[in-house]
Amino acid sequence: MISYTEPITVSASRSYLFQARRAYYLPSDTVSRTFTSKLPAPRVLTAEGGFTGPVSVQIQSGLAGYGGVYSMVDPAGMTNQLASESATTIFQINGSGQLPLQHAKGWMAG
Repeated sequence: MISYTEPITVSASRSYLFQARRAYYLPSDTVSRTFTSKLPAPRVLTAEGGFTGPVSVQIQSGLAGYGGVYSMVDPAGMTNQLASESATTIFQINGSGQLPLQHAKGWMAG
């Protein structure tokens, strides 16, 4: 067991178990907490262009070598999610407009 009396620096996403202890007292219940860091933005690998029909849009994780859950809101306002263990995934798009994109690791709250 490690005793901490100062703030803990969290530079990446981590889960910790905490328990308070004091001489001659019973230890507290163990409390679990997860701290997350912001992921780098994903990248769109598909070249820009004027498309006349459905197009496959390839997305790359902003965190090299890691997959996760990719979410994209289509022009109709529907959220499409794809889970991938790969660092890249492909969305099928059939519409025009802005397409907000997010990426979250499976072990992180989205």
